[in-house]
Amino acid sequence: MKYTQFAVVLGASAFLFAGTVEAKAHAHLVTSIPAAKAVVASPVTISVAFNENLEAKFSGFDVTNAAGAKIALAPTLDPKDKKTLVAAPQAPLAPGVYKLAWHVVGSDGHKIEGAYDFTVK
Repeated sequence: MKYTQFAVVLGASAFLFAGTVEAKAHAHLVTSIPAAKAVVASPVTISVAFNENLEAKFSGFDVTNAAGAKIALAPTLDPKDKKTLVAAPQAPLAPGVYKLAWHVVGSDGHKIEGAYDFTVK
């Protein structure tokens, strides 16, 4: 193999490998309670768990009702696993559709966010 061909193959391999590492580096949602699109009784606790440790200072979530009003919550990082945010509503949630919007900073330093709906019956 000529030097230029080797350099091209090596460069392409490095690019592909770097893309793979980057894709695996970000935190992503693993489980949630209530789950996305779930129909549940009013939850006693709400939690979102991720695949890597989170930076507590920069991570949290909000829950809003169908009218857009925020539900009073104080999400905290589970001290046992450092991957799960947990909060308990101060009062039972009324029947209706709710949106949970989360934002986290993982151990890689990148901010990731997402949202999903669940329904209280």
